[in-house]
Amino acid sequence: MKQDENEQNHKKDPRWSWARNEMGNVSSIVINWRPRILIPAPQPLNDSAIKPFRPVKRTVVACMIAKSLLALNTQAQVVTTSWAPGTNPGLWSVPANWSTLLVPGTNNFANLSTAIPCVLDATAGAATCNRMNLADGSGSMGTLIVTNGGNFAAIYNYCAVAYAGTGSMDVESGGSATFSSHLWIGFNSGATGTFIMNGGTVTVMGMFGEGWSGGTGHSYINAGTLHLQQWSPTASIGPGSTLDIKQGTIIISGNYASSINAYVAAGQITAYGGTGTVLVDYNYFNPGYTTITALPIAPSTGPPVIIPPLNTN
Repeated sequence: MKQDENEQNHKKDPRWSWARNEMGNVSSIVINWRPRILIPAPQPLNDSAIKPFRPVKRTVVACMIAKSLLALNTQAQVVTTSWAPGTNPGLWSVPANWSTLLVPGTNNFANLSTAIPCVLDATAGAATCNRMNLADGSGSMGTLIVTNGGNFAAIYNYCAVAYAGTGSMDVESGGSATFSSHLWIGFNSGATGTFIMNGGTVTVMGMFGEGWSGGTGHSYINAGTLHLQQWSPTASIGPGSTLDIKQGTIIISGNYASSINAYVAAGQITAYGGTGTVLVDYNYFNPGYTTITALPIAPSTGPPVIIPPLNTN
């Protein structure tokens, strides 16, 4: 009886099993031992232990390579369209005035190298090209007039007003032009470029240079505003090149007052054709910018930099 009771108690324990013989007596005891595996209870997350994901360098390099290949592919797809007007002057907005019979677009190099002027007005809408050259070849001529609501933009590469020949660009009141890269006035040796502003707004995001690579450039800021993001103290106005300002304004990013004074002293920057006074200011009228204006009076014997006193009242 005691044995059966022990058997019944042990049957409750899975580690044990019992075997009986033919007489019903217990003949053997089998130990079914299975080690217990302890699984720790989940712990609360510690946010400070979680490290932020950091992209590996290979991903960054791959993105840079992809971007470079995309830029090269975009540049490879640029198609030259040449100015070939049927009327004098011709309108930029007329497809028949271009060699491709299409108005220039973002993947076009607009080459204006004929003597017939190109007029870009409101009929062109937002006239956009990859880049543009006036007088691209030696001995060639080219003229662009932006007027009456015309809006010109070169979105990718440099532009030249007289790359190798004789060219001029005229921005009139109501016109605007934006250059995403450099603007060269009279670039190569033998080139003569003329840049005229009689109003409107012109913005140059890259370098502004007259006679940058051996040519000659002349700018006349009669009215309007010329915004320059870059300026070279020694090369923006090359030998034999000039800049004259009347009622217009030139705004240059950064402090180039001393450079402007040096060009004034050399006679390369003048006001009203040399009969006026060049006024140069840094940081007062436009914080962080050099501002150039002019007065129609003879220059004094003092330095051309004029900074109005602050109003302390």
